[in-house]
Amino acid sequence: MQIRNKGPFWLVYNLDQNPKLKDPVYYTHMVWQISHILIHKKP
Repeated sequence: MQIRNKGPFWLVYNLDQNPKLKDPVYYTHMVWQISHILIHKKP
């Protein structure tokens, strides 16, 4: 996704509000660049 096409989008955890996430184990689960998002509607 190029910046001129509204990207890249970045998703990070709010580490300030949840200090438990300030751990190397959680850092490996973070998504830094998103290529697409799929949203499912609840039935």
